[in-house]
Amino acid sequence: MAIGQAIQVRANVRAEFGLTKIIQGASAIISDGDTDTVRQFIGQQSSAELHPSYHIPPAYNTLDGRQDYNGLESDDLTVRVSKLTAMMADKAQDKTITKGFTGCSIVSNTASGLNRSIAFIGPAPLLNIIMPSSA
Repeated sequence: MAIGQAIQVRANVRAEFGLTKIIQGASAIISDGDTDTVRQFIGQQSSAELHPSYHIPPAYNTLDGRQDYNGLESDDLTVRVSKLTAMMADKAQDKTITKGFTGCSIVSNTASGLNRSIAFIGPAPLLNIIMPSSA
């Protein structure tokens, strides 16, 4: 180094809003409080995570290992919530199915191995299943 020259160190810092250049004695905010709050709300551990971690807490009264049922581990929150909403709508519609029995006087429900055998007995047994969309 020649006499009369000075070297100043500059650091490039990756902040929430892009690259920030700081020099000796300067400082820069590298974390945004709002971003940290959102990250905590959705359960994201760090900004390096690409998607939320979907897991079921122990003893949660659900089927273990089914947290990705009808979804992918890499689903973002919007995709996952959309899939869950669609599944809930399907389940709600299942509860509104109307069953109409005609021509039967006896319905039997017996074990058949691991399955159940349901029989409709009568002169002309008929079971009509009516979905809300077809009613």
